[in-house]
Amino acid sequence: MIIGKLYTREEIAIHFSGSLNPGLWNQGIVPVEGALILLSTGDRDYDDEIRRGGKSMAWQSQNRTKRASKQGKLLLDAKHDDGTPVLLFHRKSAKTKGKSNPFVFLGRVEHKSSVGECPINIVWKLEK
Repeated sequence: MIIGKLYTREEIAIHFSGSLNPGLWNQGIVPVEGALILLSTGDRDYDDEIRRGGKSMAWQSQNRTKRASKQGKLLLDAKHDDGTPVLLFHRKSAKTKGKSNPFVFLGRVEHKSSVGECPINIVWKLEK
C-alpha cells in the first residue's frame, strides 16, 4: 500500500485478507491477521493536514462506540506493543452519484491519547 494512493474497499480487503467478506469489511474497524484496519468516512480532510506536516490527527469513532464494546476495545488496545500496525484509510463521503468512493491510504498510525465515548475521541500519531 502506498501512502496517498486511492483504494476501493474491495482492493483493501483483497490485499489484507484475500477476499471481500461484506460481513467483515462493511464496518470501519477491521481486525485482520497482522494489522488493524481503520476505514473512516467523514468530511475531515486529513490530506491537507498531512501536507502541512501534521504529525498527529484527531479522529472520532462512530457515535455508538463505547469504550467497553468490542470495537472500542480494539481501538483503545491499538497501542499494539506487540508491533501490530494500525493502518488508516479515509474518504470524505461514502458515495458520489450513487457510486462508492475510494479511500486514501494515510499510513500507519499510533494511539497517542483518547477521551470520551459515544463517540471515542482519539489522537493518532502519524508515522512517516
